[in-house]
Amino acid sequence: MTENISKGLLSRFLKLSILNILSSMAVPIAGLVDTAFLGHLKDISYLAGVAVASVIFDFIYGTFVFLRMGTTGPTAQAEGSADQTEVLLILLRSSSIALILGFLLVLLQYPLQYLGFALLHASPEVKMAGRDYFLARILGAPAVLLNFSAIGWLLGRGKSIEVLILFAVNCVSNILLDYFFLVHWHWASTGVGAATAISQYLMLLGGLCYIAFEGVLPQFRAIASQTFDRKKMTKMLQFSFDITLRIVATRLTLLIFTDLSASLGIEILAINSLLFQVIVVVSMLTEGLSYATETMAGNFHGQNLTQQLPWLLRISGITSIVLGLGAVLPFILFPHSLFCLLTDHLEVIDYMGVYLIWLVPFTASDSLFNILRGYWLGLTESKVLRNSTIAGNIVGFIPLAFIAMYFHSSHILWLALCMFSTVSVFVMLRHFSFSPKTIQGNKTSQNFQEQ
Repeated sequence: MTENISKGLLSRFLKLSILNILSSMAVPIAGLVDTAFLGHLKDISYLAGVAVASVIFDFIYGTFVFLRMGTTGPTAQAEGSADQTEVLLILLRSSSIALILGFLLVLLQYPLQYLGFALLHASPEVKMAGRDYFLARILGAPAVLLNFSAIGWLLGRGKSIEVLILFAVNCVSNILLDYFFLVHWHWASTGVGAATAISQYLMLLGGLCYIAFEGVLPQFRAIASQTFDRKKMTKMLQFSFDITLRIVATRLTLLIFTDLSASLGIEILAINSLLFQVIVVVSMLTEGLSYATETMAGNFHGQNLTQQLPWLLRISGITSIVLGLGAVLPFILFPHSLFCLLTDHLEVIDYMGVYLIWLVPFTASDSLFNILRGYWLGLTESKVLRNSTIAGNIVGFIPLAFIAMYFHSSHILWLALCMFSTVSVFVMLRHFSFSPKTIQGNKTSQNFQEQ
């Protein structure tokens, strides 16, 4: 019987993961296309400028990813307990917050731009290209945040096919707009930013069409007055606050990593930007597994099927590490063939060789990091995520980052990034034995196997 549980869980996990992986890959593919278009321009400052500005956006939008992360787990639990009214209310609460924050970002675009570029080290021409990109892309902020809420809600309901369609709309429109704005109209970094913003609005339009076709609009109108229920909203904000602290700690790490890369010279910045594009692609693969883990963990918790949780964690963890390392291997074995698709600057690719090995340890730790994050999010144990990420930043990354800055070493900088995810994973694994939900799952699983 235990074997049947394992096979059934594996089948469901793989089916959900494949769809989520395809969805997750849309974002990095669009990013790779952006990089490829810019990398083939004669002036490398456009590529470097967008890389620097993208870090600012990663930090800004990453801060608000709680709209996605804070929506999936509660939605999955409500779906598991068959509370359809709460399922709809979660979307209304999350979308209301997203809309307000999105318009605030547009209103504050100039202070955010000034502060972001003031904190980063880059040449004047790189900053100029980055500012053009920033001012075009920031106009898409309301759509980006509303899409976070919509995607989190759909993932929590296990609607992976719908999520895949929405990401396909985003990806295809982004690529087509890149082509017209850069190749035909020569807008350079401004064109890339505009393409990204417009594609987000098209994705949002697709989500609104899905909700309309699903026929739940009358239900939304009937329960709208319950959206700002003080108790439920406070609980959502507390959950979101813990997630936000985790996100800020992570984004701060990536911001420092890119800033220190820029201080080591434009070649190191370009190399680390290209390597980071690979990391993003591979991370999005394992992100798909993380989404599946999050949805299933939330469903199991909502249905009180906690005996499934240990099996879920084993399956997802092993699958994530194997998939991550398998995806990064071609870039290590055939760097010229693959990186030439992203840039014509062969000297950058030649110089990159000594840094490729760092893709292995980072991918292994980051793959497990993604799975554990999805697991704890599904159980709405946000404090575990908060504590582990802050520990990874303070204990693993910052001390080595200072050493890297002192010795002007990109290798030590990569070691710092690896230690960030490794320490975070260790702390999350330590919490596994102390979480009441997980302990219950372990005891139930043991009793079930004994029977």
